[in-house]
Amino acid sequence: MSSDFVRQWGLKWVEGTILGFAKGRLELNRAVGMLRRALDVVKEGELRAIFANIESNPIYLPSMTPEKKKAKVKPLREALGC
Repeated sequence: MSSDFVRQWGLKWVEGTILGFAKGRLELNRAVGMLRRALDVVKEGELRAIFANIESNPIYLPSMTPEKKKAKVKPLREALGC
């Protein structure tokens, strides 16, 4: 496998994990573990950018306001120190 494929897969993994947590489908401990594992491939700056994109972009979780999205993912951000 090429490293570009692995990196792209890691970015999608991170995005899906954050969205799953925000929707209440993943517990905090599991989501933190999944994201820590993804940090082997994804840089911390990219992780912060994905958090910011999910919180502000109306495409993600369109039924939630940006403030509610921030509140939903706040425990995950705090646990990771992002």
